[in-house]
Amino acid sequence: LGSIQKTRLITSALKVVASTKLKKAQDRYLKMRVAADGLRMILAEAVAGADAEFLPPALLPRTTGRVGVAVVTSDRGLCGGFNTAVVKRSLEVLNTIRDEGKEARIYLYGAKGALFFRKRHGSALAGVKTGFFDRMDYRAARALSRELLGVYETENLERLIVIHGTFRVSAGPVAAFDFLPLRFETGRAADHIIEPDPASFFVEAAERYAALGLYRVLNESYAAEQLARMTAMESATDNAKEMMRSLELSYNRARQAGITKELAEIVGGASALEN
Repeated sequence: LGSIQKTRLITSALKVVASTKLKKAQDRYLKMRVAADGLRMILAEAVAGADAEFLPPALLPRTTGRVGVAVVTSDRGLCGGFNTAVVKRSLEVLNTIRDEGKEARIYLYGAKGALFFRKRHGSALAGVKTGFFDRMDYRAARALSRELLGVYETENLERLIVIHGTFRVSAGPVAAFDFLPLRFETGRAADHIIEPDPASFFVEAAERYAALGLYRVLNESYAAEQLARMTAMESATDNAKEMMRSLELSYNRARQAGITKELAEIVGGASALEN
């Protein structure tokens, strides 16, 4: 009973911690979505009226036969089926890419995904990043985004797909979308004055938009991880309570049976003395 009580206290504390981290990650996600929406509107108008010669590779579609897959999992466990769902969706995407006759390159964010893919898809593994979620901010996300933009160009990828967990009910438990090339709904061409020159503007704007998008994705994944952990710890706490009740009931029954047996022996001994 003592060990179960300690376990219940631990799982209850982990639930509270996960709830706090979930709230912070959701707040960051919502703030980044507002900023990204504003930049997307500006970029959509600028791209619609720009000549292709001024657009960087991140804004141009191409066909190369190589597809990058960035998989975002957690660094820690105790989060239910969160990582399992992301890995399962990733395997489906990889199988689709190979069925199309294209080469897949895997980029991993999170220790749990790295542990799985290193054993089973080591030959397709192109990069691993772990241990950055707890200290993640926009500056770190922008550095990671620059790396992905560089990989997209140097590896000559035609697409870069990002797969991550989500806490939005409408999106399901796992989301997979084309992160690169950056695409926009057909916007109306606006007569913008671009300084210092169109080429520099589109490079900088694409980098900033990609950084905002990646920061949003990482925060959404982190929030989904904390939501899964909170749910798992709540279930574990409830199970511990139920186990304690069951053990207390068994203990009381055994204790009552022992008392009854002792009383029966006392009564039997007294009767024997009287006889």
